[in-house]
Amino acid sequence: MKPSLARSSITTFGAEAAIGAATFLATPYLVRTLGIEPYGVLGLAAVLGGQLAALQLGIAPAITRLASDRRGRGESAAVSELLFSAVAVALLSALLIGVTFAIASPFAWTRALSASEGAF
Repeated sequence: MKPSLARSSITTFGAEAAIGAATFLATPYLVRTLGIEPYGVLGLAAVLGGQLAALQLGIAPAITRLASDRRGRGESAAVSELLFSAVAVALLSALLIGVTFAIASPFAWTRALSASEGAF
C-alpha cells in the first residue's frame, strides 16, 4: 500500500501538533523545577541544536539519493562505503562541535551571558 500525500501530510501535522502541545504543557513544570536561568540555558541549547542541524549542508538527502542509486545498480559494496563515509563525516563534525562548545561554554556562561557561577 502506497501512502498518499494527504495521509503523510496529516500524519506530519499531527506529530508536530503533539510535539507543540507537549512543549507547551512541559514548560511551566520545567521552569518551576529548574529555575529561570537554567531553563534559559536549556532553551538556548535547544535553539543552538536546531540551528546546528542546518550544518548538514544537504549531506543527508545526497547520501539517500546516492545510496538508492547504487543499490538500484546492485552495487552493495559501494553503498556500504558510502554509508561508512557519511557516518564518519557526521561523527567528526559532531566531535568538532562538541569540543568547540566544551571550550567556549565556561566563557559564554560567566561573561557573555552574565549568568551566576552556581546557577546551573
